[in-house]
Amino acid sequence: MRLSALAFMTEVGAEIFTKLLKSDYVVGGKSALFIGGQGSGKTSILWKFAVTKLSQGELVIVRERDIIQTHRIPGWEEKVKFFAYKKDKLRFVRTYGTMEEELNIKTTKYITTRDILKHLEVGKINAIIEPTTYKFPSWAIKDMRRRLEMEERDRENFDPNNRKSAYIWAEMLYTITHRHNTIFANLFLDELHEVFPQKAIGMQWYVNQWATFNFADLRKMNVNFFGATHNLGDIYYEMARRTNIIGYLRGAKMPPRLSRYEVYLRKPGKMILTEGGAYGLAYVQPFRTEKEKILIERKF
Repeated sequence: MRLSALAFMTEVGAEIFTKLLKSDYVVGGKSALFIGGQGSGKTSILWKFAVTKLSQGELVIVRERDIIQTHRIPGWEEKVKFFAYKKDKLRFVRTYGTMEEELNIKTTKYITTRDILKHLEVGKINAIIEPTTYKFPSWAIKDMRRRLEMEERDRENFDPNNRKSAYIWAEMLYTITHRHNTIFANLFLDELHEVFPQKAIGMQWYVNQWATFNFADLRKMNVNFFGATHNLGDIYYEMARRTNIIGYLRGAKMPPRLSRYEVYLRKPGKMILTEGGAYGLAYVQPFRTEKEKILIERKF
């Protein structure tokens, strides 16, 4: 029986979706980006996938925000393990309307990503709170110089003392691909344009280049990478072009060949999944929006 265009799109989408969530030691790690406007459901997709990978007994690492997102996961108090930079003084506040309550949330302290690696737990969602500011350790700088084959002319723009909180994720890509085990790990980065922006000058350009080298090693070291951003052009192009699967949600700027299917993306969580030349429709039901918020307050 011949399938309608919509049924065929749904069938292909289901195949890509299933492949994305299935870990295979022969295939190795996969990478996926979810692109969409505000409220399109891309953050919910990340957390739903994180919960799925948790249930599959794999290592799960997520980028936590100062407005905590992991509390949207049912039973988050037991499932989430928080990591905080040792030099930061943080306060967790639950707020609802005009009411507020300070929470006593335990955090595991770190100085570099090697400290994080030692304390990651399978069976937990390992939520990394970025440092208020961050400078690469000497061993990361040495590897950056080696991989990028720096010359004398690079000295002007390459500043090893430059600080930025999101630098820790470039270092994490190195650390997770140089660990001494090959169990499947999953890295989830929301608002990816803040971490690896396309418009990069000075030190950020070198960071993006170094991250791209390590991004290429994710497959070999059984690391699945999931990112979310507003537009594909907002993130570093070398990283975008190396990504296996892209999911376009409502509000995303998409290739002309896909724009005619935009009508199917009105509902949050609906997306067009693409892999190579194949594409199809898929759906992930978003988490319900919690009326209460949990904020991280930083003491400067």
